[in-house]
Amino acid sequence: MAELAGLSLYFHIPFCLSKCHYCDFNSYVGLGWLIPQYVDALQEEMQLYAKAAWQFEVKTAYFGGGTPSLLPREAVARLLETSARLFHTSPGMEVTLEANPGTVEPSFLAQLRRGGVNRLSLGVQSFSDRELRLLGRIHSAAEAREAYQAARQAGFQNINIDLLYALPRQTIKKWQNSLAAALRLAPDHLSLYPLTLEPGTPLSSAVAAGSLPPPDADLAAEMYLFASD
Repeated sequence: MAELAGLSLYFHIPFCLSKCHYCDFNSYVGLGWLIPQYVDALQEEMQLYAKAAWQFEVKTAYFGGGTPSLLPREAVARLLETSARLFHTSPGMEVTLEANPGTVEPSFLAQLRRGGVNRLSLGVQSFSDRELRLLGRIHSAAEAREAYQAARQAGFQNINIDLLYALPRQTIKKWQNSLAAALRLAPDHLSLYPLTLEPGTPLSSAVAAGSLPPPDADLAAEMYLFASD
C-alpha cells in the first residue's frame, strides 16, 4: 500500500490573559468566556475539511496562539478526539501545545500528557526578569524554570523553549546568560527569534517615541552567530 502524503493540523487559540508588548498576533484579552463556543467552532471547521483531507495522513498537530494553555484539558481532549475521528491520524502523531509558564500547574500538565499531548513548547522568551517585564510577560524567570521541571515530572520527554533576542538594551552578555540558563535545563529543542517591532505594539511605539533604542542589526547578527555556535 502506498504511503499517504503527510498533513499537519494547526489549532489557533486566540485567548490571552494579557497582551505582550511585542505581540501583533491574532489574540484577545478578556474573552475567555468564549472558549467553549470557539472549541465548538473548531470542531465544525474540521468537519468541513474532513472529506477532502481523508487521503492525507495527519502526522503532527499544533496548538498555537494566543495562549493555548488557557484551554481546559477537556477542550484539548475534545479537539484531539475529533481529529482522530475525522482525519487519518498517524499512530505516532506528534501533538504540540504552546504554554505560557505563567498559566500552567503540575496537575494540568499531567492531564495534558495523559490526554495525548506529547510535546510542550514553553514561551519563556528570556531568563531575565527585567527583560520579561520589558516584554510584558506574565511570568518570572523562576516560574519558567518551575514550569519546565513540572513538565518533565508530568512525563514530557519532548520540550521546546522559545527565546527572543535583540531586545532593546539587551547586551551580548545578557543574551549569553539567557542561552546558558536554557541549556542548563537541557530542553530537547530551542526556538530562537530576533525581536521584530510590529507597528502598533507598545514596544514599537516606545522605540518610535525615543524612550527605547531601536534594534541594532549588527548586534542582532552577533547574537545569532553566538547562538548558532
